[in-house]
Amino acid sequence: MSTALVSKEKGNEAFKKGRYADAVGFYTAAIIANREEPTYPLNRAAAYLKLGKFQDAQRDCTTVLELSPKNAKAYFRRGQAWQELNDLDKAHNDFSEAHQIEPNNQAVKDALNEVGSKRNAKKEKALATSSAKQSDGPSTLPRRRRVPIEIVEPSEAETNVKPTVKASVDDGSILKVVSSRPLKSSEAPAPSATNGTDGKTEPAKNPTTSTPSPSPPQLQPASSPSFQEAKQARDTIRPSRIGGGIFRASGPNTVFPTRETNPNPSTSPAPVQPKTKPPAPKTLSDLVKAWGAQSTPEEQWEVLSTIPPKTFPSFCKSGLEPSFLASIFQTLRAIVPTADLPTQVAVRSFLDYVVLVPRFTTIFLFLSKSEKEAVKEVWKMLGVETFEGEPGVWGQLLK
Repeated sequence: MSTALVSKEKGNEAFKKGRYADAVGFYTAAIIANREEPTYPLNRAAAYLKLGKFQDAQRDCTTVLELSPKNAKAYFRRGQAWQELNDLDKAHNDFSEAHQIEPNNQAVKDALNEVGSKRNAKKEKALATSSAKQSDGPSTLPRRRRVPIEIVEPSEAETNVKPTVKASVDDGSILKVVSSRPLKSSEAPAPSATNGTDGKTEPAKNPTTSTPSPSPPQLQPASSPSFQEAKQARDTIRPSRIGGGIFRASGPNTVFPTRETNPNPSTSPAPVQPKTKPPAPKTLSDLVKAWGAQSTPEEQWEVLSTIPPKTFPSFCKSGLEPSFLASIFQTLRAIVPTADLPTQVAVRSFLDYVVLVPRFTTIFLFLSKSEKEAVKEVWKMLGVETFEGEPGVWGQLLK
């Protein structure tokens, strides 16, 4: 039995058990093995309809009709997809084609009558809506309110009014000294001489005898700090560091210790908290979200390593996608060259168990050539140069 037929039989078994996603994977493998057989995309269209993927079902049925133009099942299933997509005209056309090919098929008759009734009801509703709009006419338009606006011009008396400014001209000046802050009792200005006959204010005759108002306090310049004080202030703000070393291409390296100046020896720096592992995701969806939130391959590996390799197949079930699998392989290729021995052992264990994920062989077929090369490079860095003659799934996929 060929590979295509074996995949088809597995897809039929999964479909009968209600595992429609697995059925799609098996039918896809059959299509890849033999693209000229219309049965495989026709069966996959049925699985897509069960999953609610009506666009995919419609495309597969169109592919079937290109290979077998008189296939009544293809017309019928494509009509079902169009009906779910609310395109009743196309659904009616496909059901009509199926009825012409198989006029005694009761399922086709029922579907044709149902979609015909929906089309008529839709047309009657549209006709009633348009007639209601026409009968209403312009009365449904909102009425415009006219608001009278009266322009009031300023009167001639108001126009000729000019602002008057009263200024004290007792001393021949239009300026008057005004304090911008309240004066204290000690800062009150000295009384000026006043003529008793006419009440006019005159300046004091002898300024030396009058009490002068105290001048505002002057800021004293701070004394310039000494060199030691300036150095201590600088070290307090930015501690000096002395470090570095001599690094040779071959041979021992000399590293100078780093010294930090701490003006207060009693205050020690806070201890560095050890980096904690991220919490383990509970579902595959949580893993994909946490994976996308990381910025480096090392952080992504920290998230992935929280899941024990033995439980990874049951953790993924049948939801692993080719794009996420390719991203995992790219991360492994980035971290293995600099990884320590425990990390390399964990990566090897992950590769041994990931092939047990449901539909892994089918998912691997969707990877590009460069993504498959990334897996080979990871195995080479782990010490496996070739898979020629090797048993198991990796031996079949990477030979």
